[in-house]
Amino acid sequence: YVSFIFRSYDDTIENIEKYFALQETTWGILLLAHAVHAFHTGLISFWVARKSKEQRWYQRAKAHYEKAITSAKLHKFVHEEALAHELAAYFYLELGERKQTLDHFKQAHEKYLEWGALGKCDSLLKFVEFMKKLWHEGAMS
Repeated sequence: YVSFIFRSYDDTIENIEKYFALQETTWGILLLAHAVHAFHTGLISFWVARKSKEQRWYQRAKAHYEKAITSAKLHKFVHEEALAHELAAYFYLELGERKQTLDHFKQAHEKYLEWGALGKCDSLLKFVEFMKKLWHEGAMS
């Protein structure tokens, strides 16, 4: 699905073939059901959160970011939990909610570190330091 979204059609074909091969086993059926449910819960929550933000339904968007984070955590998808926290942080940054922004960036950093994405950790730290500097100088409210 993700490869299709990013228009990597060769990867999509390969992944579909793997999907059909995996469907032939009992464990494969259970694994796929679990993964699809978890992925779609998180994906739908992200989409609704972004759409809600555009329509100024901030409370609803906040709830969906939290739902995406909870779903990723529940299903032990560390990389998706990291991404969910990072996107929530940017959302709260747009709203000007500094404490929530920093809390989510901290959680994203911890999850990226747990996942082993050290470059992403460095990138987040640099961004947060830059953001704090702008806040201190009064450039961002």
